[in-house]
Amino acid sequence: MIVEDRDVVRELTRDVLEASGFEVAAVSGGAEALEVVADGEPFDALLTDVVMPEMSGADLAHALRADRPELPVVYMSATPTTCSARTSCRSPPTAFVRKPFSNAELVAAVRGVIDYWDSAALANANSSASVSAG
Repeated sequence: MIVEDRDVVRELTRDVLEASGFEVAAVSGGAEALEVVADGEPFDALLTDVVMPEMSGADLAHALRADRPELPVVYMSATPTTCSARTSCRSPPTAFVRKPFSNAELVAAVRGVIDYWDSAALANANSSASVSAG
């Protein structure tokens, strides 16, 4: 899911990710994203602008991670200092891309957090299987 308040950035970002094989829901703000989630729309990762008018990307990620602590998040911002302890831009499965970013940087960041989560989930499943089979 892309959450970006600027229409042109949201649309271009969606186009790049869809061209790379991702299925993308794109919304303009945190409240709309929470509505989509409440409606049961599935998604594998959150790509969110850090600075938005109604709700920051960090607050949105925090709200979504209350129910899904493992949710992969990619923060994007034109300001490099927008990462804080609350956004945890360095703690997996989290990444940060600075605007303007290249198509390759965007795809690599999104793929990276999803792959990290997939490999961690697989490792946990294998660990649980080993313990229960023991």
